[in-house]
Amino acid sequence: MEDEGQPNFHRMESEATRTSEALSTFAPSTKVSPTQMETKSEETDSNLSTVVMSVAVDSSTQSDSEQESKEGDRLLWREIYAETVPERSLLGFGRAKYSSEAKLILNRVSGYADPGQVTFIMGASGAGKSTLLNILTQKKTEGIKFSGDVAINGSLVEWGDMKKLSAYVQQEDLFIGQATVEEQLMFTARLRMRDKRTNEERKAIVSEALTAMGLTECRKTQIGNALVKSLSKGERKRLAFATEILSNPRILFCDEPTSGLDSFMSLQIVVALKMFASQGKTVVTTIHQPSSQVYEMADRLILMANGEVAFQGNASEVGEFLNDCGYPCPRFMSLPDHMMKVLSQDDDVSEREFIERVEGILEFFGNSDDARIVHHITHGFANTSYKRKIKFDLGEDAEYCASWCTQTWWLFVRSSRSLVRNPVVVVVRLVQVFAISMILGLIYFQSSFTKDSLMNYKGAALRATADMTYIFLFPCVYLFIAELPVVIREYQSHTYAPSAYFIGTSMASATQEQFHSFVYSTC
Repeated sequence: MEDEGQPNFHRMESEATRTSEALSTFAPSTKVSPTQMETKSEETDSNLSTVVMSVAVDSSTQSDSEQESKEGDRLLWREIYAETVPERSLLGFGRAKYSSEAKLILNRVSGYADPGQVTFIMGASGAGKSTLLNILTQKKTEGIKFSGDVAINGSLVEWGDMKKLSAYVQQEDLFIGQATVEEQLMFTARLRMRDKRTNEERKAIVSEALTAMGLTECRKTQIGNALVKSLSKGERKRLAFATEILSNPRILFCDEPTSGLDSFMSLQIVVALKMFASQGKTVVTTIHQPSSQVYEMADRLILMANGEVAFQGNASEVGEFLNDCGYPCPRFMSLPDHMMKVLSQDDDVSEREFIERVEGILEFFGNSDDARIVHHITHGFANTSYKRKIKFDLGEDAEYCASWCTQTWWLFVRSSRSLVRNPVVVVVRLVQVFAISMILGLIYFQSSFTKDSLMNYKGAALRATADMTYIFLFPCVYLFIAELPVVIREYQSHTYAPSAYFIGTSMASATQEQFHSFVYSTC
């Protein structure tokens, strides 16, 4: 059991040194110049170690030998079967037709991921790796019919409980564009850290995270959005990773974390995953055609093809496996590129030949010792519920780490900042309110206070009520729609309750609308 107290920074520093030394010998074939190794790699590895250790929980009851064993959570999944659900839609003259047919995505996929290791899930497009990750994370399963078991340490995980134990770095980097990098991390630290740290301690951890991920220089920079470019793709990806590890999850899932990044930045992201896994965490990530340097950071590999497992075992053994299958890696081709070439259909190979090739590889792995080991591990756990252990760890009613009032307050603060930091919208709204109020005032200008003018005043009152209703309603609706993807991501991460978001955002909008109402009524 982890003790959620203060981190022991002295022990963390020594552990960070040991981790950096081990990592420096992990990939001897990595082609990095001596200058880069001295100036970039050592500095980055040290910083990444520091922040990962800082968010890790210190256990005062464990001995040094127990700490070095880095016991964690073994993730297992058994007989995962998934297919698409036919979408029923109305096409022409109201006749109901099926717009698509059910398609097999995963066919009885089993596997496991050990703590302290980085597990890569690789495969060609359409192999089913993203669907497998979504089922394991219990997210984005709409339109998919699936079955199978997911377990942690041999105990089945009930639906919805995985979100409490894990973190998920999505492929899309979704943030509130008006917030700064530091504000985003502080918002996460206040709402997702389980222990009762002081505000100064949270700031210190956030500062270490900024340094570790190389975001110190842009800590006061707004994140930006699709319309306003601010952070680069690499900076946004590093921010997404820092946001998730602040909650110190037991299991970290990543969906193609190196997508859109250059080779050096991709390597640094995977080094960060390696550092996080070195603390006894379980890291599972899908990745598409990594470089040789990035691939050498993987401990285990799950290679998928046509919804089935084509290889599962140590990442260093896949080359020998493909050689035994009759597909040796060419001398001047990287192993990841060779794997994708073998499991992808190109113009030089007919569909029949490709199907026979994949079926041959699947059959060869099914008869291998690695497949028997996977079957023994994944089919040996008991069908007991993991729910009691989750409640013991998080508390009986601790669905969220922060109280509802705390969630509402910081959502109010974040929404207020977003509204104030959008000057174009603020100016346009003021001009709109001023113009409409002036037009309405000119229509009823110098109306006399007589019985005959009573209907004029009644019409003016109704018009003013309608204007204030619709003018102030549509911006709120637009705000909710614009922030919906971010809200869904944060809700799935158990950051806050939907009611807290609605109340906090509505309060922020109401505060601004009170000023607009004053301008409308005085013009």
